[in-house]
Amino acid sequence: MAFENVVITKELDEKYKLSKIFNIYNRRYKTIPERKKFLFDSDKECFLLECYHYEDPEFDHAYLSKAVYIMWYQNTFIELVIDYNLHEMIGNEMYDYIYEILDIKVLDSTIKDNKEGFNVIGYDYICRVLDIKDKSPLSKDEIFSVVKDALLACKGYGGKIYVLDEITKQKLEQTKLSLDEANEILDIADDTGYFDYIAKHLDLRYLGVFNKYTVFCEGVNDIKDTRSIDKTIALKFLDIDTNTSLKNAFIRVFDIDEQSLLKTLKSDMFKCVDIYNIFSSRLNKELHDTKEYKAYVEFEIMYETLLKRFARETSGAVRVIVSDNPSHSFVHATCKEIMKNENITMINDIPKKFYHDCAWYYEDLLDAFRREKEFFKEHVKETELLLKQLSIYKKYGVRGFNIFRFFYKYYDKAFRFFNKYYNPFMKVVIFGLQLACVYFVIRLVIVLLKIFGLI
Repeated sequence: MAFENVVITKELDEKYKLSKIFNIYNRRYKTIPERKKFLFDSDKECFLLECYHYEDPEFDHAYLSKAVYIMWYQNTFIELVIDYNLHEMIGNEMYDYIYEILDIKVLDSTIKDNKEGFNVIGYDYICRVLDIKDKSPLSKDEIFSVVKDALLACKGYGGKIYVLDEITKQKLEQTKLSLDEANEILDIADDTGYFDYIAKHLDLRYLGVFNKYTVFCEGVNDIKDTRSIDKTIALKFLDIDTNTSLKNAFIRVFDIDEQSLLKTLKSDMFKCVDIYNIFSSRLNKELHDTKEYKAYVEFEIMYETLLKRFARETSGAVRVIVSDNPSHSFVHATCKEIMKNENITMINDIPKKFYHDCAWYYEDLLDAFRREKEFFKEHVKETELLLKQLSIYKKYGVRGFNIFRFFYKYYDKAFRFFNKYYNPFMKVVIFGLQLACVYFVIRLVIVLLKIFGLI
């Protein structure tokens, strides 16, 4: 019998210690959640249980696709870290879910290193809870084969599944589609997965000669000897008027006529709608269920994916030209990736370290991007104060930043003082205050006991 996606029963829970396993990775759960499923092969007495999803470092209360699994096979517990991606073409066939096994760790008596990345105590604790003592004879190749069989049996999402090996992974990473190759794929496209695949692998290399910097702007970049996305094949590919393969693919996939498609992509009827806002989607359900809106969303996703990739592949100095009313895609795709990219050193002739790490959330970053180098030269004092405030905030947190602002008009002395004495000085002050509070509480208790005649 092959692997099946089955609901965990009380008998299975007690036999394989599933509640104990789940509690290790999710401390608030004493028992396994009701109706939770796992992949189970009754003949091999082997199971694969999803235990924990890694938290997204960029968003609160959000989780990544990367997850920790526990497998039981041949009387051995195995911890796996598995991630998945969407829509990849392998061997001229489109797959919906591409699983990648990032780490395999056999839990036995020899493993002692502590865990990192999520809230558990350590491998020695896991072995103690699950009563693991013996050394396992299983090899990683054998484990990979069993896990692959289990993942291929996972039909919960109703899509085609592929489990990556090292060779296939390298081929996918090296895939760079030319304009002709992308259009050939579009000619056979029958769902949106093909659009996602092309956006992830379209070649964004700048083939010309540039000796200045990279320009990020909305529209055409007219500055000579500079690199920008409009000087790659990306905008040629996205030109719905001239790229007939893209236009025909959209008409075929979304079952929409040519006139409605061109009107939708060129008009501003959806520009004010945030395509990632689920609440907005529910409020505008009638609008969002239309073919036109779905086509617009897919086109925007392709455009944002290409913008993000171009920003990630950039290094050195960049110039960001921001209009008075920048689009959602430009702010939340381009600007965000620029701030995350450690290979970018200068933004508009200002060292990148002077920009706040999370400034892309706020209008102040766009204002800073709009300013030229001459503005900073003319307003040296204001700029220096701003930069010192940011450095105080990043180094000492909110408390240090608020205290620094208290000494606003003496910022030169305050900045030198905080950089040199903040940590030891504040530790002594806080410790002294704590001692004073303890002394006050003791004296108060003694007075109250005397009042009530207890001493």
